[in-house]
Amino acid sequence: MKIRHLVILSVIFILILSVTIFKAIRRPHIIQSQEGVVFKSNQSLDSATEIKILKKDSETVRLVKLNGEWRVMNRWQVKANQAKVKQVIESLEGLNGEFRGSGESVLTDFGLGQNQGIQIQVFQNQQELMGINVSLKLPAESGSFFSPDQDRSIYAAPVDFLRQVGFYGGDAARNLDVDFWIEKSFFNLKPIDVARMEFQKIEKGEPASIFSISKADSKVSGLTVDEWLLEGDEQFPFHIGTENVYHYLGVLRAEKADRILDPEANQLGAFKWQLNVTKPDGRMVRFQIAPVTEQQPADKLFNLLVTEGENHQLFIINDSVLKSFEANPEDFLSNSPLVEEFKAWQSVFIRTPERAVKLIKKDEDGKVSWGIDGQNGEENSEAVLSLLNRIQHLKVSRYLPELEEKKWLKFLDDNWMHIELQDDSVIQINLSSKALPSGEFPAKRDGFSLMFAVSETQYKEIIDLKI
Repeated sequence: MKIRHLVILSVIFILILSVTIFKAIRRPHIIQSQEGVVFKSNQSLDSATEIKILKKDSETVRLVKLNGEWRVMNRWQVKANQAKVKQVIESLEGLNGEFRGSGESVLTDFGLGQNQGIQIQVFQNQQELMGINVSLKLPAESGSFFSPDQDRSIYAAPVDFLRQVGFYGGDAARNLDVDFWIEKSFFNLKPIDVARMEFQKIEKGEPASIFSISKADSKVSGLTVDEWLLEGDEQFPFHIGTENVYHYLGVLRAEKADRILDPEANQLGAFKWQLNVTKPDGRMVRFQIAPVTEQQPADKLFNLLVTEGENHQLFIINDSVLKSFEANPEDFLSNSPLVEEFKAWQSVFIRTPERAVKLIKKDEDGKVSWGIDGQNGEENSEAVLSLLNRIQHLKVSRYLPELEEKKWLKFLDDNWMHIELQDDSVIQINLSSKALPSGEFPAKRDGFSLMFAVSETQYKEIIDLKI
């Protein structure tokens, strides 16, 4: 009897155990007792040389570090947004998340099953350093879930992790966007990388130069400094304010494109505008702008083709970016001096409606002084130096495109001032006594067809010869 009872009890125990095991297999393995358990990466990725982001039925994003710079490995190997790549690497290094469950059925439920989600892999010279799968099942603003490679467990991902790899709420299931990773700043040149800029309009398919600026080294107190010139007559370049050049380059570096296109796509209309940038080593970067041929009437979009050697990038820019490119001489001439320091001058001839006077430099036993030609003594030396200083600081208040060279003649009546600066060459400046409606006075420097305006204050300081 006892043996029979033992057999019956054993059968019942085996049945209960079998049911328990069967239910355990069928039930998702969510371990409530392990709440608070977290995944911590603590993986150094400083040596990473390649990042892959993969999604089924979508183009793979592949980022490769070349010569210390991350590049998007599409057909053009364009520069990647370094800040975005750095942010993703740092996020992967510090990735952590609370445990949510494990098991194949749970992975599928959370959008981490086979052919679900996205896969992120980090390599060092083809050796995998780290790999994770990230779910796209929830909108980015609600967070997400990830599963490390070789680990079928699920952890909660940081809320903003999906955004860092180019997926946004409301559109989380879209294809991978290679364009998200491309550096959309199309002008990364710094002033030190620029030797010359030529601005051109394209008329009937032929470029016509508007104006050019170039850089020449200048020695000041033993230091080499940037000296920028507006090119006019080759003998008399016009020195322009360095801060104006820096401002222009800085504005372009801050601009971004709306999107990037395939340079070989048949999307280019006729070019209307061109900027040629020559680097110190002679290499050229060409920026060409053309209207977008097909767009809505309300849109103001333009194609920007950037060419450097055999490398081409095609951007879509908006109207505000176009205005940043479309420079004119006024952008560089404002507050620029009409002449340079008078230390190099040998003589200055000034003629006004009231008088004419010639100032000469004297060098006696190494002592340099200025005086009026035909007069002895130094009774006027301080006044002469004051006048030379005012001429030296005569600055352009603005450029006058409305006053073309042919219209300049009407300002050259008997009431005008002529200044002739003589050193190894001769520089002539004319100041008209006919004020503009703004109260400024027109000015012109030989060698340039450009007309300028000087302020009323500066004009009166010059015209009133207190010598």
